[in-house]
Amino acid sequence: MRRWPVIALVVVVGVGAGWWFGSPWWTLYRMKTAAEAHDRTALLKYVDAGAVRTDAAAQIRERIGSGDRITLKPGDLAMIGEMVMGARDGLPSPEELVKLLGLRAEDMTMHRDGLDQFRMVSTKGTELVFRRHGLGWKLAAVRV
Repeated sequence: MRRWPVIALVVVVGVGAGWWFGSPWWTLYRMKTAAEAHDRTALLKYVDAGAVRTDAAAQIRERIGSGDRITLKPGDLAMIGEMVMGARDGLPSPEELVKLLGLRAEDMTMHRDGLDQFRMVSTKGTELVFRRHGLGWKLAAVRV
């Protein structure tokens, strides 16, 4: 009789561990699938648009306020223009988002920041920050 509570505890811990390890990868897979299918609605389910905009504005204010000279690489002006054009209706299209990020899974590694956040960091230094929303994950920041 005393086995059932132990079995239940093992099952709950196993499911929780499976979610913690697997759910970020599932989210990334679903985003990739939506982007490849050009399904903007499905892709934007995995993006916290308000958080992305707030973080982008904070990054710009920080760089301007630091007094450092802001240098642009050759492709940056085109990227900024595409972001501004996409901002008319909130966020760039899936095609623009994929092109803007210009990232491949092979060039990225995952870093976990506790139970509520993980980052995908590219070899070029770009970070995609995901935060937990319920039992799923949403893109909350893009740090360049």
